[in-house]
Amino acid sequence: MLRDGVEYLHHLEALHKQSRIKSNGTLKPLMDELRLAGAYLETLYIVSTCASGCKGGDHLHEYLAGRCYNLGCAAFSLIRIGYYDEALSLIRSMGEIANLQSLFLTDSDEEIRWRESTKRERIRDFGPAAIRRKLENSGGLLLMDADTYSSLCEQATHVTPDTEPNSFTKDGHPRVGPHQQEEGAKRAISGLALMLGFLALGCSKFTGNDALFEEISQVFEATTDAESENPTAEQDGAD
Repeated sequence: MLRDGVEYLHHLEALHKQSRIKSNGTLKPLMDELRLAGAYLETLYIVSTCASGCKGGDHLHEYLAGRCYNLGCAAFSLIRIGYYDEALSLIRSMGEIANLQSLFLTDSDEEIRWRESTKRERIRDFGPAAIRRKLENSGGLLLMDADTYSSLCEQATHVTPDTEPNSFTKDGHPRVGPHQQEEGAKRAISGLALMLGFLALGCSKFTGNDALFEEISQVFEATTDAESENPTAEQDGAD
């Protein structure tokens, strides 16, 4: 017999609360990544709300910063609860925005085309794959490559015959509902911090927040010198 729907939602929220408390231990080894993610999130908040001064204009890039901020906050909340696949799906969306910004930096005319495009033209010319091809052909910086994007699609976004929800433990068993898993937390937080870093740099650059851009650049460069690839791409069983 099913319980009252609202009663079940209260039960679920209680489980989420317990999982958030447990996440303090799960996330403790990842404090460096958490500090970075927090700094980048604050950067996006400052940019999106014009907290350091309004530059005027149509605020398109401020709104993009706001979308990035909300995606980052939502991903972090999901990680705290233990929904790692779902967080990785949002990180994938952040990667799409990061590549779009990279394209605009590579060729400013592309931003004009994007702004003036119809819905059909955006789907055709500015979809994730089309943007990656443009970056590759122009020698631009690909911030989320095809392998990483495909991996996140397969594991965290699209369903396949091999779909298993939140399976990040050595026993290989999938998990339904809030469960803390160290490997899932590590992959998600690492990927989140990296994408937030790219977006914080791009958003502060496009909105003319020069001092903020320089500050966040120093933070980003100091922590990425030793990294050779996107950690979200190193997912077991990803095809």
